[in-house]
Amino acid sequence: MTPEKQYRGIYGNASYNASHKRLTLGGLLEEMDRQDKLGSVIIDAGSGPIYHAPEYPDQPPQERRAVYYPTKDRKIIRVDADAPQTHRIEEGMLTVQASVDEWNPSSRRGRTLTAKVRQYLQMPRTSRSQKIADAVLFCDSLNYMDFRKALANADAHLRADGRIVIQNTAGKTLAKGLLHEKGPQTYHDVTNWLQRNGYELEHVQHAWHIRPFGYLEHDLLPHDPAIIVARKK
Repeated sequence: MTPEKQYRGIYGNASYNASHKRLTLGGLLEEMDRQDKLGSVIIDAGSGPIYHAPEYPDQPPQERRAVYYPTKDRKIIRVDADAPQTHRIEEGMLTVQASVDEWNPSSRRGRTLTAKVRQYLQMPRTSRSQKIADAVLFCDSLNYMDFRKALANADAHLRADGRIVIQNTAGKTLAKGLLHEKGPQTYHDVTNWLQRNGYELEHVQHAWHIRPFGYLEHDLLPHDPAIIVARKK
């Protein structure tokens, strides 16, 4: 059986939905939550669509919201290029219409988006800090953007000791023509960027396995589906 068939056999063809994300990242994020390592503000980078209850009456509420992480007592910022607009979906969640690799805090549009997020987070007007998040999640999204710009923009919005959490399979796509030419070619591209830019690797594992937080797997193949957690030093 090829790796692709094995992957689809485990997770199915619709492998970018909330159910798939929960299977690969949910347990780890819940463990990080129990260890108080997620913080109170999460950016979900490339979050995917939110489905409305009338259209999907049988779908669990969490999956309609495309949520695969603990949300209690948190502020969630969902960033997706296909979002209709920047608006508040419901209490505790804001959707930002943007691609993370284009959400540059130094650009005019980037400053506008950040201002809306700061308002949503009720940050003091006297503060101009761009550091708004305790964790940034990338789940099956880095292949579709300039991943170096995306990680740099995430870093610009991440507070000290914050974490970037990634689940990605380099080169994987279910729709031809969507891969970005500057997406990661191997998971090493991602870990190398993080380490060169002031991050400590706290967790690396094959996405099909169940590992306790803090596990560092050293025998991953370059194109294996990888889960990576890195802390900003």
